[in-house]
Formats: sequence, structure tokens, C-alpha cells
Amino acid sequence: MTTVTSLFTPLDTTKRPGVEGSTSLAEDFDSFLNLLTVQLRNQDPLEPLDSNQFTQQLVQMTEVEQSVSMNERLGALIDAQETQRIQSAVDFVGKHADALGDIVPLGDDGADMFYALQTPASSIEINIVDANEFNVDKRVVRTLQAPGRDAGVHRLTWDGLDKGGLPVDPDRVYRMEITASDTTRQPINPKIGFSGVVDEIRHDEGALILSIAGKQVGLDQIVAARTASFQPTQSD
Repeated sequence: MTTVTSLFTPLDTTKRPGVEGSTSLAEDFDSFLNLLTVQLRNQDPLEPLDSNQFTQQLVQMTEVEQSVSMNERLGALIDAQETQRIQSAVDFVGKHADALGDIVPLGDDGADMFYALQTPASSIEINIVDANEFNVDKRVVRTLQAPGRDAGVHRLTWDGLDKGGLPVDPDRVYRMEITASDTTRQPINPKIGFSGVVDEIRHDEGALILSIAGKQVGLDQIVAARTASFQPTQSD
């Protein structure tokens, strides 16, 4: 079941600098007018209020008011853009997406992963490692065969079995590590990632977070999305 969490909670516009400034300005302006009225009422006829100083104070208050008003309009524009971004992100829910990262989201059916080569490779070694914090040596649990060495995106799957053909502990953390070199035997760093169906999206402190195969990733990590009926092939 797909879910969309906390997406359309009204944006808190009361905390924008423009709104806070507007409230403060209104209070300050009222205080200014009250003080000015008292000053005019009680001024010394022999030393009346300097009209230039009076004009400068009014101009300064007007400039501040205009600045706060502009901040409010900019804040409203930002809110509108954020709402549009959230609504666009909802379209990812239920789709099969590719996300950058070395994490391996192992599920009941294994894990779908990919790597992208900018240039052809002469050699590629792909290892699945146990990356739990206390496993300092990052024990290799499985070595996978590279589906392709040509430039482009290549897809592969891991069935969740270790080197001995036994199921690994699904509650542990696994990562994919790739060592590759080009045709001149110089090391290259392919982009790597994993694939899965987006089952949740939420708005967290200004960031859009997607749940793909149970893993939390930022929207900026998504590099492709397709219909949920997509079936990954070994290489494309």
C-alpha cells in the first residue's frame, strides 16, 4: 500500500521574516505615531520640532515598511513554488525509481542495483559487503558478475545469498562496492545505485524524502523513474 505522509500540511507562513517584520513594524509605527503626537502636543513653542528631522523619520519608516512588504511577497512566492514541488513529487509514488547510492536494499525478492560507466571498462569487480558499524573489515559476503563493460547503464540483481549459497541476515546493512579500470588500466569511478518502487514520500524540514524498497533517500538522489510494471534487465 502506498502512502503519502504530511505533504499537504499548510506551510507555516507565520515564521517568515516578512510576516514577523510586518507585525513588529505595525507595533513600532503605532508607537512612533503616539510618541510623535505627544511630542507635537507638548513641544516648546519657542523651539518647535525640526521639520527636516520629522520628514526623515517618516521616510525611514516608509522605507522599512516597503522592504517588509517586499519580503512578504517573496515569501508567498517561495511558498507557492514549494507547494508545486511537493505536488510534482507525489507523481513518484507507485513508480519504479533509480536512486544513487551504494546501499543495497535487500528485500524478499533480493535487491536490484545498477552502475553507469562514462567510458568502457577493461575490468570490473563487484562485491556486496557487510557494512554494519562493528564490522570494521567490511566482510565481502558475495561477489557478483558484471553484466557489462560498455559505456552506459548496466543493471544487476542480488538474490540475497552469500558465497556459500546461504541466505544472509536481512536485518544487516549491505553495500555495493565496485572496483573498475578503463582500457588503459586507469581506475574509474562508475556511478552506482539501487532500484525499487517508491512506496512513500514525505516532507521533512524543507526536504522531500522518498522511501524506495524500505530505504530513505532524498529527491535529489533520484535519477530515473518508470511505471511500477518495469522489469529490470541485466544490462541496458
